[in-house]
Amino acid sequence: MVVVGFNEVARMSRTYEEEYEAALARTPTEEIAHVRVALLGPRNVVTRFTKRLSLLR
Repeated sequence: MVVVGFNEVARMSRTYEEEYEAALARTPTEEIAHVRVALLGPRNVVTRFTKRLSLLR
């Protein structure tokens, strides 16, 4: 399974190399707000971790 975190800096950026990398470099680590998580993998593995999450029902 692959777990990918998304932060507010990424959400607000339109381009990876120009905006995201520069904005992330300027932002102190403690100020990076994590807003989403994506799970990618076989359905049974992902379900094992998410079956109790009410947002997915």
